[in-house]
Amino acid sequence: MPTRRTITPVAITLALLLAGCGVTPAPDSGGPVAPDSTVVVVTGPTFVGYFPPVSEAALETDVDLNTVLDDFGWHLSTATDSLQAQGYTVEVRFADTLYFRSEARRWHFIPPDSARVGYYLVAPGRAPYVVPGVQTDDELVELGAAYLRGAPERDR
Repeated sequence: MPTRRTITPVAITLALLLAGCGVTPAPDSGGPVAPDSTVVVVTGPTFVGYFPPVSEAALETDVDLNTVLDDFGWHLSTATDSLQAQGYTVEVRFADTLYFRSEARRWHFIPPDSARVGYYLVAPGRAPYVVPGVQTDDELVELGAAYLRGAPERDR
């Protein structure tokens, strides 16, 4: 079994950059944002990991939050290659509201307070599927495959 290391929000950003998730650091904000825009453009299967913006001070005082975000980054970065092999564009958003655009429409998603960390799967012509909470890399890969088959294992 591989050894897990604790990673920080900066390490999450670097891991996602290396994984090709389309996240780049904003030069003045100290945090990651989407390149050129916060809008996720949906042109094919899209897998978005999300959680709210968090300050370093909050992470230093909230060990549970720090653990959740470390696990989130670890599992999503580990699953990214497999999700991309399934045909997904993998995105990450550190935001309270997710904004989307496809050829046919624009919409937004506000995660409920009880599930501010999670995953949003969407593809053109398909209803989105929201998975709250942190999932393991194996669970993320299976969720991605199930969504593409049209039948996620979990209830919508």
